[in-house]
Amino acid sequence: MLVPNRHGSSNSYRYGFQGQEKDDEIKGEGNSDNFKYRMHDPRIGRFFAVDPLFRKYAYNSPYAFSENRVIDAVELEGLEQRHYTIDLSKDNPKLVLTKEEDCWFWQDKIVVSIVGLPKGGIDRYTFTPWGEEVGKTQYGVGTHNYIEDFDKYFKNDPVWAIASGEYHSDKEPMKHLAIDLAAMVILHKIIKSNYKGTGTKDTKPSQMIKNKLPISKDGKLLGTIEKGEVKMIGKTKANGEFDFVVNEKGDVLIGRKHSYLSGGQDVQAAGTLKMKNGKVVNIDNNSGHYTPNLEQTKNFKKILSKSGVNVDEAHLKAYDQKGKVIHHEVPKNYNK
Repeated sequence: MLVPNRHGSSNSYRYGFQGQEKDDEIKGEGNSDNFKYRMHDPRIGRFFAVDPLFRKYAYNSPYAFSENRVIDAVELEGLEQRHYTIDLSKDNPKLVLTKEEDCWFWQDKIVVSIVGLPKGGIDRYTFTPWGEEVGKTQYGVGTHNYIEDFDKYFKNDPVWAIASGEYHSDKEPMKHLAIDLAAMVILHKIIKSNYKGTGTKDTKPSQMIKNKLPISKDGKLLGTIEKGEVKMIGKTKANGEFDFVVNEKGDVLIGRKHSYLSGGQDVQAAGTLKMKNGKVVNIDNNSGHYTPNLEQTKNFKKILSKSGVNVDEAHLKAYDQKGKVIHHEVPKNYNK
């Protein structure tokens, strides 16, 4: 608080405490500072309105200034509203900042518009400080999308984030179109070798298996391997049985329909993975499109391990054309 007529502040200088603009018209000289989202009264060290983020900091007074640390701390003003667009119809979709607003009278918010969906459809993902309360969809359901999650995860790899299904869109019926299209983008990148994968590009494959049937069009990419772990996308958990292929450069693609996952190209391995809590517990050669023989199947563990998959606890089974098990390799530490 300024002592009237006993300070060196110039009337032509508009800024006061912490560099905020002074508002002397209502409460008198130096008695009100105009922060971005609230008015501050320096006479009592409190704000006139509640903190927009008060739900996230229940232990704090919603009117406190700098958590009552006025000597060594400054008041955080929060984010401005940011609007991004990403076009999933492009080969290399990227987030583009289209608009940034300074809306002091409204909540912090980040909006990501998803374009390039079939039939000109558009969806949006809205991120707010309290995702469960504000930013409701047109169906009245909270988005559960938090600004901090956008900066930590979504922004780093938006295509994977959309494909993961972990974020709620404003138009839930359109969400599945966005998820499927994002998964197709990832698959296309992997096949075209433009996407960082798990593989052994500099190592000549020990074997290649040809596709023997027309390429399936109704398949789906559900996951791949990143840093030695099975990374699933969509709502599918890493439990159950999934088709898999290992392409020429060593990328492991997991999902439905072998020829869809491979794009019809030759592969090092193709079959079924059975997973339990993310760990591979069984490997086999069940693939009608590639029909790996016994000698090729015996190399599957080595190929998968080379591509970063932990196969230490996995059984390996080879089936003949009639579905009969002709080879069963058990894990080293297996106890019957």
